[in-house]
Amino acid sequence: MYIWTGCDINPKFLEFREKVKQISEELNLCRTALNFPQHISLKISFEMDEALAKHCMKDIIELFKATKPFTAKVAGYELRDGIIWLRIEDNEQLKSLHEEIDEIGKSYAVKQHALDKEYIFHSTVVLDGDESKLQAAYEKLKEIPFPEELKINTFLVGHSLDNVEYKVDRRIKVK
Repeated sequence: MYIWTGCDINPKFLEFREKVKQISEELNLCRTALNFPQHISLKISFEMDEALAKHCMKDIIELFKATKPFTAKVAGYELRDGIIWLRIEDNEQLKSLHEEIDEIGKSYAVKQHALDKEYIFHSTVVLDGDESKLQAAYEKLKEIPFPEELKINTFLVGHSLDNVEYKVDRRIKVK
């Protein structure tokens, strides 16, 4: 089983996602990124035994429940390694959450992913293996505005059995 976590920003991106969906259909892009709510990734999804996953997810949920709302700033679009994402500026709250989730994972013998060592906070918009289609999408996306500052007060914890189809298991709203 794979676990994923993030900051839920989907409510601010409903109109944005409709435009992304149109571009994805027009260019026949992979739609995997649209399987998730729009979110700021806090850690690369990680695999673990299903029996332990429930306990690990519970620990992550408790971490989120103890987190106070904060803001995050969107730096802009980036195209890298088959992905177009909105890069999120580093801040102390995001770094702290990433590190604490990493520690929770380690307590369940999850090995840190190479990308987690120098984590880049982001919100995936489109992913596809065809670089020419991605470049065309990138040019179209640059015309679509996005919220530049986001209030973070809702977190997501979910899972996947195949690392393709993901489900949201819990949405945690904090005050």
